[in-house]
Amino acid sequence: DFTLPSSKGGTVTLSELKGKVVVLSFYKTWCTYCNEELPTLQKIEETMDDVKVLIVAAPKADSEGSKEYVTEFLREQGCTIEIIYDNDLKMTSTFRIEGYPTTFFINKEGEYIGYFPGYAPEEVTMEYIENLR
Repeated sequence: DFTLPSSKGGTVTLSELKGKVVVLSFYKTWCTYCNEELPTLQKIEETMDDVKVLIVAAPKADSEGSKEYVTEFLREQGCTIEIIYDNDLKMTSTFRIEGYPTTFFINKEGEYIGYFPGYAPEEVTMEYIENLR
C-alpha cells in the first residue's frame, strides 16, 4: 500500500482504490515515450469508469522539474489524469524503477498483476486492462 500527495489536493491511498483496476504510470516530462503514452492513458481515464489511471511523478529527481512544473506541463498537454508525487523517491525505489515510462497494473482486489517497462502501445495497455476487468 502507499499514500502520496495528489495534484487534486489531499492524498491518494492505493487501498482506497479497491474495486477499480489501477494503472500506475511512472512518468518524466522530458521522456519522449512517456508523452507518447499520454493520449492512451487519457482515453482510459475518460472512458473506463472501473479503471483509475495515476501518473507517478518524482519532482526534482533525474533532471525533472518542480511539482508545479510537472503539473503545468501535463495540463498544457491536455492531461487531466491525477498526478501523485513521489517526493522522497520511496515509491520509485520500492517499485525498482530503472527507466521511463514504466507502467504497473493492479487488479480490483489491490494485487499487483504485472508491469510493462518502456513504451506500451495502446493495444498492449488495453489488453492488460481487459484481462484485469
